[in-house]
Amino acid sequence: MDSKYIYCSPRISAELHKKGEKVSRSYVEGLMKKHGIRSKVKKKFRVATDSSHSYRIAENLLKRDLSADSLS
Repeated sequence: MDSKYIYCSPRISAELHKKGEKVSRSYVEGLMKKHGIRSKVKKKFRVATDSSHSYRIAENLLKRDLSADSLS
């Protein structure tokens, strides 16, 4: 089973049911916990920056030059 670590106990038990194995979700969950297996949770993409805001840009009090000469 090529899961890429995103399978959780309900999904694994459903996959095992398709293959003819009679196991419950709680049994799979217990085995996963016993062996330290956890699924990776995919996070939703969230836009964190609003580039088109109308707020005033703060003054450069430290006089730092943050401009780039070229793309890296």
